[in-house]
Amino acid sequence: MNNNDLVTHYVKACWIIKTRLMSVRKSLWSSTYSHIDFESDLLQMRKIIEGYAQLNLLLSHIEFEEVPKRFGSFYEASKILKGLRKVNK
Repeated sequence: MNNNDLVTHYVKACWIIKTRLMSVRKSLWSSTYSHIDFESDLLQMRKIIEGYAQLNLLLSHIEFEEVPKRFGSFYEASKILKGLRKVNK
């Protein structure tokens, strides 16, 4: 992928994170709040954290142009961040 494609993916990921944050905010400001709402918000927050990890991965790829491909298959934010720390560029 070239840098334009990576930047496009980055902007899309930011938009998705923004949408998820708005969803959680809307839920928290409602007058009623159930256990299902709470579980849904927790899922959204987990997906937001995964999104931030993917943003870090995209930024690393844009800056260094070479990030091990195995990071692309990680979905857990902790694995991505630990892996990026090991690369240590």
